[in-house]
Amino acid sequence: RTATITIASDDSDEATYTFLVQGNGLGAPEVEIRGGTTPTAITLGDLNPDAGDGTSFGNFPLSGTPTSPHTFTVHNLGDASLTLSAINKAGSNPSDSLITAISATLPATIPAGGTLTFDIAFDPTGQGSRSAWITVVNSDSDEGNYLFAVDGFATTPPAMAVRGISININNGDFNPGSVGNHTHFADVPTC
Repeated sequence: RTATITIASDDSDEATYTFLVQGNGLGAPEVEIRGGTTPTAITLGDLNPDAGDGTSFGNFPLSGTPTSPHTFTVHNLGDASLTLSAINKAGSNPSDSLITAISATLPATIPAGGTLTFDIAFDPTGQGSRSAWITVVNSDSDEGNYLFAVDGFATTPPAMAVRGISININNGDFNPGSVGNHTHFADVPTC
């Protein structure tokens, strides 16, 4: 770009001083993170997880098996490359949120207009409300630590007990032999 600078002065032989300046603007990266089945932007600093943007995993049984992962997409909306250096977890229950996949090895460079994805699954280690903060560390000058919260609610799976006349019948008991718990029918006449 080129511009003309004009400086007025009270100098008798140079009342107006005029000159040209020229420079080339440098592009800048601009990060945005989206999640959910209909990708929705997650606001920087969003500490209120929502199912719509994929940050809330809802109710899930405490089972030792993680949920299906939720995919998050890092978009570079700027006109220069964005460097993504880390994805960190913190908060109340960071071990309950598993980063299960990243589409590139970190640090990674995302070109202008490009994207990178990462997946998070919920694998609760305790009952009740469970939450964590995710921070995507990147080279955006004003959003370099892109923080948002994820959460889920861990429920206790229902327990099942099978009894025969108030006596427990163990799961996998393939050896009927106790008339007392009604797993052995003794001799039954056939017709």
